[in-house]
Amino acid sequence: MLGSATFYVFNLSDVLIAIFISIICCTLGAEFCRRLKLENYTFTRRLLYALMLGFTLWLALLLVCFSIDLPYSTGNINLYFQLSFYFCFIGSIIALGVTRQRLNSSIQYLFAGIFTTLCILSTLSLGFYLLYSDHLDIKPVLATMTVSLTLATMFSLLRFLIQITNSDIYQFLSRWKLVGSILGGAAFAGIPFMVVVSMLNLEEISVGNTNPLIMLLPFTYSVITNLALMLVPDLFGERLLMRNIQSYLSLFNHNPDAVFAVNLSGNILHANKEAFELTGYDQKVIKGLHFKELLIYDEEEINGYIQSFRQGDIQSVEVKLRHRDGFFIDVRITPVRIIVKDELIGVYGVVRDITEKTQAEETIRYLAYHDDLTSLPNKRKLEKVAAEAIGENKPFYLFYIDFDRFKRINDTFGHFFGDKILQETGKKLEELMPKNCTIARLGGDEFAALLPYPAGYDEIAQKIIEGFRTPIVLDGFDFLLTASIGVAHFPKDGESILDLLKAADLAMYRAKNQGSNRYVVYEATMKEQSLNKIKIESELRRDIANRKLTVYYQPKFDTGSNQLVGSEALIRWEHEESGFIPPSKFIPIAEESNLIIDLERFVITEVFDTIGEWKRKGMPVPRTSINISVIHFYQEDFVDFIIKNLATYEIDGSDIEIEITESVIMRGEERVNRNLLALREVGVEISVDDFGTGYSSLSYLQKLSVDRLKIDQSFIADYESNKEIISAIISMSHNLNLKVIAEGVETSNQIGFLQNMNCFEVQGYFYSPPVERSNYEDILTKYGVAS
Repeated sequence: MLGSATFYVFNLSDVLIAIFISIICCTLGAEFCRRLKLENYTFTRRLLYALMLGFTLWLALLLVCFSIDLPYSTGNINLYFQLSFYFCFIGSIIALGVTRQRLNSSIQYLFAGIFTTLCILSTLSLGFYLLYSDHLDIKPVLATMTVSLTLATMFSLLRFLIQITNSDIYQFLSRWKLVGSILGGAAFAGIPFMVVVSMLNLEEISVGNTNPLIMLLPFTYSVITNLALMLVPDLFGERLLMRNIQSYLSLFNHNPDAVFAVNLSGNILHANKEAFELTGYDQKVIKGLHFKELLIYDEEEINGYIQSFRQGDIQSVEVKLRHRDGFFIDVRITPVRIIVKDELIGVYGVVRDITEKTQAEETIRYLAYHDDLTSLPNKRKLEKVAAEAIGENKPFYLFYIDFDRFKRINDTFGHFFGDKILQETGKKLEELMPKNCTIARLGGDEFAALLPYPAGYDEIAQKIIEGFRTPIVLDGFDFLLTASIGVAHFPKDGESILDLLKAADLAMYRAKNQGSNRYVVYEATMKEQSLNKIKIESELRRDIANRKLTVYYQPKFDTGSNQLVGSEALIRWEHEESGFIPPSKFIPIAEESNLIIDLERFVITEVFDTIGEWKRKGMPVPRTSINISVIHFYQEDFVDFIIKNLATYEIDGSDIEIEITESVIMRGEERVNRNLLALREVGVEISVDDFGTGYSSLSYLQKLSVDRLKIDQSFIADYESNKEIISAIISMSHNLNLKVIAEGVETSNQIGFLQNMNCFEVQGYFYSPPVERSNYEDILTKYGVAS
C-alpha cells in the first residue's frame, strides 16, 4: 500500500528523470564553478554558463511539476513558466558568483549556505504557489524539516564545490568530482519534493490512504542522500590533505636549496637535509637555534628587514652564513610567509649558496675598478670615490702626476720593460702616499690621487718628488723618473671630477713647462690661459696659411771692424685684434701643436725670397741664420726642402746659416751628421744655438759637422760671474777651429770683455734690436758688409 500510494502521488518515471536532470545540473555547475574560479573568463562566458545551468535547473523543476497529479491553477501557468526560468537563470548567475569567491571564514561559509537556501526555497515556494494556489496546505513541521534539510544540502554542496575549485588537479580528482556531482544532484533533486509535501494538500490525490508516513518519503530520501553527500567532502578532503602534506614534505625535504621553518620568535623549528649540509649542524642541534645565530648581519638592517617582511614586503636578502666549522658562506635567503586563516604564524626561509656567484661578481667588480697592469684603482674607481665625496660635500685634493722620463725608457728598452717600470712606479706611489688616499692609474705614465681634506698636499707632493729622486732599480739598471704634479682642490677648483681632472692636468702641464720635477697648484688663470692657447693655436694656423706673419732681422756685428757679418731671421706676429703677440707666447704653442714645422717653413721661404730679391737688386747680403727645431730637423724631407728652395729662389747655400740646439745633436749622432754634411756641401753653415745651457759634450763637437758656437745670452747678462764658462767656450771653439758669436750683448762693458776674450762677433741690442725688413735694409746701407 505504501509503495502504490507513493507512486500514485508522484509519477515514478518523472521523478527519476527529474533526479537525472538534477544530477546533470549539479555536474555542469561543478565544472562551471571550477572553470570560473581557476581561469580568467569574460562576463559573457559567465552569462553563457548561467544560461546553460539555469535551463537544466528549470527542466528539473518542470519535471517535478509533471510528476504531481494535481490540476494547475488557471491563469498562472504561463507566468509560472516565465518566472521560474528567470529565477533559475538569475539564481544560476548568483550561485556562480558566490562559488567564485574564496569562503575563508566560517561566517562567510554560513552566510553563503543560508543565502542560497533562501533563494532556492523562495523560488520553489513562489512557483508552487502560482501553480497550485487552490491546493495550499502548509504544514509547519514539514516546512521546518524542509528548511533544515535544504540547509544541510547547501552546506554539503558548498564544501564540495570549495574543494573542487580550490585544489590543484590530481589524478583522482575527476572520480571524486563525478561521485560528488551525482550525490549532490540526487540530494538537490529531493528539495522540490519536500517543498511540495510541506505546502500542498496531496490528500486529494491519495484518497483512501491517509497514512502520514507516505508524506515523509521525500524527507527520508533527502536524509539518505545528504548523509552520502556529507561523506564525499570528508573522504575527498582527507585524501586531498594527505596529498597536500606529501607535496609539502616533498617540497621541503627534496628542495635543492636549504629550507628552514622558523616561528615568529625567530627560532628554527625544522630544516631539510640540504640545510644540515649547508650549516654543518645536525637536526638535533639546529632545532631550537635562533636564526640570527647562523648569520652575519647588521642589527639595524636586519630588524628593518623583519619589520618590512611582517608588513608584507617580501624581498630576498643576501647575507653571510656562519658554518659550524667557522668559515663563512655567501647565501641568498628568500622568505615565504606561513599564513593560516589570514594570520602570519611563521616563515620558511629558502637559502641558496651563492658563494661562487658572489666571488665571480667580486672579480668582475674588481676588474671594472682596477688597472690590470698595476692593480691600482683605475679612472672609473677614482671617479666613483670622487663622486661620493662630492655628493657628501667633503673637501679633498686631487693630484695629477706625470713622469717625465718614462717615454725615453719605453723607447729604449721596449714596452714590456716599460710595463715593469710602471708596476714599480705604482708600488712606490703607494709607499709614498697616505693610506687614506685613493691612487689611480689613468693610462700610460699618468697617475692621479685623491687626498681627503685636511691632508697637507704640499708635504705629500714634495714627498713624492723627493721619493722619485731615488732611482728605481730593475734588472740591474737604475732608472730615474721625475714627477710633475698638478694639484686641484674640491670645491674651490671644480664641482665635478671631470672639472677637477682638467684643473689638475693644467697645473701639471704648468709644472712641466717650469722645468718638471715639481708641483704646481691650480689657479683660475690657468683655465683662461688654456682657452687662450686653443684660440692662439687656431688663429696662428690661419695666419700661417694666409702668410700674415712677418720676418724681422737682428743684425750681427764684428766689433773690430764695426761692420755687419750677418743677421738672424726672427718671426713676429701682429694679430689683427690683439696686436703684437710675443714669440715666447706663440712659439711654444706651435711646438705643442706641431705647427712649428709650418711656421719654420714659412720663415725659410720668406727669407729665401727676400735674399733673392736683394741679390737681384745688387745689394750686398751677409749670411742670414734661421732657427730650426728638433722636430723639423728630423723630418725626412728637411734637407731636400732646403736644397729645393735654394734653387727655387736662386740663392746660394752660403747665404744661409741654420741654427740648431744641442738637443738636436743628442738625438742621434749618425743621422744628424748625415744631414749636417748634406747642408754644408751646398754651402750652408751650421751653428749651435744657446751653447752651454744643454748637454755640451766636446766629443759631439769633434765628430759633428758644425761651423759656429753661439754663447747663450744668459751667460753674457752676468758675464762677471760667468767669466770662466765664457772663456772656456771661446777657447774650445778656437781649438776646434770653430767660429764663436755672443748673443744678448747690450753694453759697452760686455763688448770690451768679449774683445779681451777674442770673441768679436756679437748680436744684441747694443747694436740693434730685431727690425723690419726695410729698417734692416737701411742698416745694410749704413754699415756695409764685412768682407
